[in-house]
Amino acid sequence: MPDIPDSHWSERDDRNAENAPLGWPPGLPAFIEQIGQMMMGAIKRFWNRSNPVYLTTGTGDDYVVTPESRVAFINIYEVVRVRIDRANTTTTPTLKWSDANPRVIVKFLAAGVAPLAVGDLVAGKDHSFWYNGTNFVLSNPGTVTAAETTGLLKSANNLSDVVNAATSLANIGGMAKATYDPQNIAADAFARANQTGTQAQSTIVNLVSDLALKAPLASPALTGNPTAPTQSPNDNSTKLATTAYADAAVVASTVYQDGFLALSGGNLVYSKFSGNFITIAGARLQIPTSGISLAPAGETPGTLYYIYAFSSSGTPTLERSTTVPVFDTTLGYKVKTGDTSRTLVGMARPNAGPVWADTAKQRFTRSWHNDPGVSLFNNFTANRATTSTSYVELNTEIRCEFLLWSGEVAQTTAIGSAINGAASGQNRSSIAFDGTTAETGGAQSLLVDNTAIVPFSAPAIKAGLSEGYHYATLIGLVSSGTGTWYGDVDGRRTSISGRVSR
Repeated sequence: MPDIPDSHWSERDDRNAENAPLGWPPGLPAFIEQIGQMMMGAIKRFWNRSNPVYLTTGTGDDYVVTPESRVAFINIYEVVRVRIDRANTTTTPTLKWSDANPRVIVKFLAAGVAPLAVGDLVAGKDHSFWYNGTNFVLSNPGTVTAAETTGLLKSANNLSDVVNAATSLANIGGMAKATYDPQNIAADAFARANQTGTQAQSTIVNLVSDLALKAPLASPALTGNPTAPTQSPNDNSTKLATTAYADAAVVASTVYQDGFLALSGGNLVYSKFSGNFITIAGARLQIPTSGISLAPAGETPGTLYYIYAFSSSGTPTLERSTTVPVFDTTLGYKVKTGDTSRTLVGMARPNAGPVWADTAKQRFTRSWHNDPGVSLFNNFTANRATTSTSYVELNTEIRCEFLLWSGEVAQTTAIGSAINGAASGQNRSSIAFDGTTAETGGAQSLLVDNTAIVPFSAPAIKAGLSEGYHYATLIGLVSSGTGTWYGDVDGRRTSISGRVSR
């Protein structure tokens, strides 16, 4: 059989005649059928009156409830519960239950029955009423004053004075305070709860011993691993600084340039040199054990590329770019112009292929970090001659090509042996940078003839070169005849050596 709220239960006995298990169908012995149907009807009527099943209707302050079963009266003291559809606007609203006569709704106060206040019936609220034979008495009015509450307490509990506990206790037959609280525990508890003055620590259980375990406010000597909130960066205040704050401050104030860019296996590789870290975008990242590699891919031969490191999801990564670097005064190191997420680590100039290069005669890979400078060397592989009476490059094969950082100095020396085919002929040798202009003070003139091979040395120091690609070469001239600079065999082979550094 379904639960009572189910629609198969009806307030009307005759509607409880569905086939089992939903009801009591016809065909059973008459008394069993009727008793069963009446039982279901009575239970359903009680359920519907005890729960807010019905919503009031009507107009104004005349409330109407129309239950499924039509009844002409309500039993005295019977309780009904309905949902009010609108608030009352007068003090004498009425409630009409089914076919019974309308009854004025009242409420019960200390002095007895009293009219409702406007708003005691609340729209949308479930209200309970009981019938006293004359009126419907509202059990849960929407408004109750403090005086009404006191009156109800007095009436319900026989308390002539709810403020005076002793009087109220006596009215309900309570025992004397000396009997139920001989040690005055209640008064002591009340005094503690309302303590406003000084109270001895010894009166509180474990307070003295617990306080002894606490650190003092002045110069506390903490033990173990005390913790504190980590403050915001650059918090110049008297707040406590945790180890996390200190570590972050060290990282933020330190520029890590622990690597070195070099050519390895055809790739540019930024490897650990003086430590383990590199600063990128203001953050410290660890250099992998295998270094950071950049393979040649689509570069234009003969083009100067700057090599930058950036963070790819926390992993240091290299890229090449023709965009020049700039010193960032906030970060304190060089970055790609217009992009502080790229840290400068070096520069490189690819040869045809493209391939990265770095040899003594072509120093085309330079590191910005930890670079002590580079050494240069090249030589003739055959005798080189000229009849020019003004400086010319004797042959391009002796060039020492290099990349130079701004502020570096190139120190070079050309040494070798020379001869002139004319009697009393004169050879002049000099180092030149990026052309055929002799370096002042570095040229050497030798008076030779066609029978003497004379050694020579021509040093030169060059400062002020712009950052990027340059070369040093050997230039020469003769006063007459044909000048020859040897390069055919060791022992008299002409060469250039040098060093580029700060």
